[in-house]
Amino acid sequence: MKWTRIRRSVAAGCVIALAAGSYGFTQQLAPEQAAVQTARVDAPAIGNLNEHPLTRPVELAKQSLDKAKQLQDCSFIMVKRELINGKLNPHDAVLMKIRCRPFAVYVQTLGPVQPKGREAIYAEGRNNGKALVHVTGFQHKLVGMLQLDPTGPEMMDGQRYPMTLAGYENFLAGTLQLYQAEAQGPAQENKVQIYVGAKVDGRPCTCVENSHPVKRDNYPFQMTRIFYDDEHGLPIRWEAYAWPSRPGEQPQLLEEYTYRNLRLNVGLTDADFDANNPAYAFK
Repeated sequence: MKWTRIRRSVAAGCVIALAAGSYGFTQQLAPEQAAVQTARVDAPAIGNLNEHPLTRPVELAKQSLDKAKQLQDCSFIMVKRELINGKLNPHDAVLMKIRCRPFAVYVQTLGPVQPKGREAIYAEGRNNGKALVHVTGFQHKLVGMLQLDPTGPEMMDGQRYPMTLAGYENFLAGTLQLYQAEAQGPAQENKVQIYVGAKVDGRPCTCVENSHPVKRDNYPFQMTRIFYDDEHGLPIRWEAYAWPSRPGEQPQLLEEYTYRNLRLNVGLTDADFDANNPAYAFK
């Protein structure tokens, strides 16, 4: 998170294809970035020519949402890139702890874009709906712990989504809403590729890619990719691309989130979402 004041959420025609190769994601990786690659897989096409291209993506998202609803909590390092105010920021990392019920989120910035060590806590039903925020350095000495609206301008500065929308249930529900909007368009304008053998941080994944040849209001993104971890069935990476400004240009990355070091049902307690936790630096 970032705070500057003192202080989310398809094969030409109707074919769903199971790809037998990579789609060319390559880059030099800094330590904080996620290693994303695809492996070549020889497999037959799946799907039905008579079904809508989004049928299988919806099934996978619903299956993943069912798994998410069984979670008690999770923790991970989120590596992200976001287009903010027309500028694509470099990769940045934050540590996150999320409890599903009652809903609570703890965030700590790890850098390098945002100053390392900033913290925020949001716990549903506590602190009058405010987020508790700890900034670093002289600002912290000057104002101490802040209580801010989690969806207000100070908390949303430099962010695409509020911390109140964190967590797998929110993300997957948003993904299903996106598919519902896209399904309103003609089937031939939904191009879906499902890649098996994709890898994120070396973990085998199934990647679902959606793209559209024509820009319409119900297509908020030109293309999206979601990577489901084959072991636990939950997403560990998401990419969304904007429509190119000129015909023939490549789509521009809008947002990219990777979940590294994901741990499920670790037994988070109230202390993990308490500003008085001696492991934190709020006080």
